[in-house]
Amino acid sequence: MARWLLLLSLALGSLAEPRTGTFSKDHVLPSKGVNSIVHDSSKVLTSETTAAPTSGLGGTLDDDDLYGTDHTGCPKAFQGRCVCAMAMYANQGEKFVVNCTNTRFTDPFALSALPDNTEVLIFTGNFLERLPPNLFGTEFNFDDLETIDMQNNGITDIDGQAFHRVSSVKTLILNHNNLSIVDKQRHPRVFSNFVNLEALHLTNSFTEKVDARWYMASLEVIFQGSKLTKLKKLHLEQNEIWVLRDPCVFAHLPSLEQLYLSNNRLTDVNLSAKCLPKLKHLGLEYNMLRRLDANTTAMLDELAARDDMFTVRLTGNPFICDCNIQPLYHWLMTTQTRALEHEKYRCYAGRPLTNAGRPIMQLREMECQQAPARASAASVILGMLTLAACVVLVGVIFVQRRRLARGAKNLQPQLQTAIENVKRSRQYTNIEREEEAPEVAV
Repeated sequence: MARWLLLLSLALGSLAEPRTGTFSKDHVLPSKGVNSIVHDSSKVLTSETTAAPTSGLGGTLDDDDLYGTDHTGCPKAFQGRCVCAMAMYANQGEKFVVNCTNTRFTDPFALSALPDNTEVLIFTGNFLERLPPNLFGTEFNFDDLETIDMQNNGITDIDGQAFHRVSSVKTLILNHNNLSIVDKQRHPRVFSNFVNLEALHLTNSFTEKVDARWYMASLEVIFQGSKLTKLKKLHLEQNEIWVLRDPCVFAHLPSLEQLYLSNNRLTDVNLSAKCLPKLKHLGLEYNMLRRLDANTTAMLDELAARDDMFTVRLTGNPFICDCNIQPLYHWLMTTQTRALEHEKYRCYAGRPLTNAGRPIMQLREMECQQAPARASAASVILGMLTLAACVVLVGVIFVQRRRLARGAKNLQPQLQTAIENVKRSRQYTNIEREEEAPEVAV
């Protein structure tokens, strides 16, 4: 009897033990082979354990279904499509990585069972439209989670309460999505729980259905509401940005050190150095910059004077090397600012025409086309002469009309007398006709 009581107490004790979400880090994959975890969303998992694509689980599952692990090292909620293991990640050493690359999930339900000791989450190349509230569930605090990579998922909407318990995350990657952030329903504090975020990747992240100037304005509101005071690196490449309307658009990122704006459509650099107090690098490659004016070069020098390690990159812009390129040319020749690869800055076109293709640093002649200027001056002179002729013509017509009016006034008495004489002559003629005797027929 005592034996049965002991077994019963042990069974009850095991049932009373709280469930933990921590998964064994002893599940280590080889550094090479079909199951290797790599930071490359273009690579498809080739593990034989990868399940056939289905839609998200959905429904209500018990703890064993959600959190029990299978041979992939992941919870069963991941349907055998992912790999959960210790692996080398992005020069950061060995990390516990949950890798769901190109696993064709159509909803993020599996993430509600994310192991709480996850250090790196790679959930890329899937088919998600919306990230719902409490994306990672409400069960655990993810104190070890440092990196979230959710690029190339087709995400259009992120709920304002999607990311909770992510205070330890330092890197958030949302590249190559289709985000819409200008709707009034979009939450301005969408990143507010990333209190320790240091790197935000938004390369090619926004919908092309909205003018870039509007989502840049929305981004400013999001930065202000999310209070990303520790953010050091911001990637905004390939977003069709053609104008920065507010020179202090990044003022709410006081720790920003690296700003990447390459492969956009910027025609000028409307930024204020005072609103970028800690900036160390500005990437402006492959935009539509044809020249840099004196205000822009002064802004770059101000940033460099503040930090002698400041660098700027301007390669790949279509510089027009005529007389208007002189501010940039003289700046490159004299500045202490470190313009990276400045020897590769080349002329897309210019005057003389031989400047095309030549490195800016090797320019000897910088001319402006004179013919249009002469034609313009001739047009102005012709216009002035035409206007003067019109004024003279109007004056002549006015004077002639006055003369005619005066002449008509002087002739009026004579005309009146002539008219009266004509009337009298008609009266005399009528009287004579009346006095003639009528002929009578016999």
